[in-house]
Amino acid sequence: MVKGEQFLSKDLTEQMHSVAFPIKGQNSGFGLCMEIEQINKDVDRLSHTGSGYGFMCALHIYPALNMGAVLLYNSHDDGARNDFYSVINQTANELIEKERVDVNSFVEGLDAFNVADPRLKNITGIYLYDIHIIMQDNQLILSTGGGSAPLQMFSGEGGKLVGLIKDRHYLEFFPPLKGQTRGYIRFLTSSGNVLDMCHYIKPFEKEDKPGPNKPEWQKVAGTYHAYAWIKENKHSFEISIENGYICIESKRCREFLPGLFFTPDGDVLDLRGDQPRYMYATLIKEPVF
Repeated sequence: MVKGEQFLSKDLTEQMHSVAFPIKGQNSGFGLCMEIEQINKDVDRLSHTGSGYGFMCALHIYPALNMGAVLLYNSHDDGARNDFYSVINQTANELIEKERVDVNSFVEGLDAFNVADPRLKNITGIYLYDIHIIMQDNQLILSTGGGSAPLQMFSGEGGKLVGLIKDRHYLEFFPPLKGQTRGYIRFLTSSGNVLDMCHYIKPFEKEDKPGPNKPEWQKVAGTYHAYAWIKENKHSFEISIENGYICIESKRCREFLPGLFFTPDGDVLDLRGDQPRYMYATLIKEPVF
């Protein structure tokens, strides 16, 4: 409201506060420049964060509770923002009760895969976020750093491969893009959150064929810092050659043009100039700390 009058029309506000192109069961995602999470049928949380070289900010709003908070501070330290999340979320959780999504219902009536189905070989391997899908003891298993669970596979609409970790996750497997051997996975959790774009990284070691291991790659291997981030972010980047492939942060890169690479999740590593560039930032190899 501005001087007692609504600044944005109701339909624009509703678009901002609604998940764009949701899949069935999804209650979180992005609207128009706002992240939305449906806590229950009556309460949504609207949020956004931001940062730059020397500042950070965060915004959380619960319209149904008439509650919200904004944090702005001059630092690149995550500590204050993490404390902010804890306080606002704890306050909201004391006022509301979260609802769960019955992910099992998404595979009702679908045809289950036999473990001998050859299509299952096309989804095994290592994905982002330390996700491993492996055939073990005649059963498909999904494992992460936090544990493992049986993965049941089904044939979904249009022949799409979908999977279920009972009571916890519903998964959709997308076909590979041009030049890739595997597609990505989209997870719907029992809390209604969607984890999107879990891209395939590489096969397991025994199935991994060596890459081209070009001689010119040897000179760029090493530890780097991003020039623009030195003052506020001391994180280093490791460019390595693993089994004949260029990797950054252990992410295997695909060479799109000579010297121009993409990580599995779409970031750019450019080795065509005098100094490497990653995510559009110049990398420097010399020790700076």
